[in-house]
Amino acid sequence: MKTLTESTNQGRHIVDYKLSLENMISKGKYDLSFWVPFKICGSRRVEFEEKIFRFFHTVSSSDEVVAQITGYDPKNPWEPAKVENILFFGANNPEIQRRLTIIALGSVGESHGRPVVAFLSRDGYRRELGVLYLSNIWTDCDYCFLAVRRVKKNYIYWRRRFGSFLHRLVARLTPQTAHSC
Repeated sequence: MKTLTESTNQGRHIVDYKLSLENMISKGKYDLSFWVPFKICGSRRVEFEEKIFRFFHTVSSSDEVVAQITGYDPKNPWEPAKVENILFFGANNPEIQRRLTIIALGSVGESHGRPVVAFLSRDGYRRELGVLYLSNIWTDCDYCFLAVRRVKKNYIYWRRRFGSFLHRLVARLTPQTAHSC
């Protein structure tokens, strides 16, 4: 098995699960849209880190792609993006979509009795949102795979949220030391 070559592109996006699938699609302002309904589960806003993984060789199966993505960082694993992730990614990164074909393997729908996955691509300079039949082999090195992981709430999040209160609390709890000249 050849190793994965990953893109340096990494960012963040927030998925608002309160929006309907149709509203998520319209938020992206795609020029072309060929769509099959996918099921979306969630009820609040969730922040995700995003990374594009790209292979420069033929990949023998979608399972191999998923294994490479999930095994890339075992301590803080990535997972294949779901349809809601690719929709918000496309809305936030239209220029990246104009350069790459990006696939979300995390949500599988059905069209004409066959499994499909969501993708972002370009048709000339127009941005396209659509579905591809799930492939057992990915031969085109032009395909990229979006992966995500939830952003963990940390000190920076709490500092932004509670600002000066947290700063005063830490200052009050920190022992004062005498300074000598």
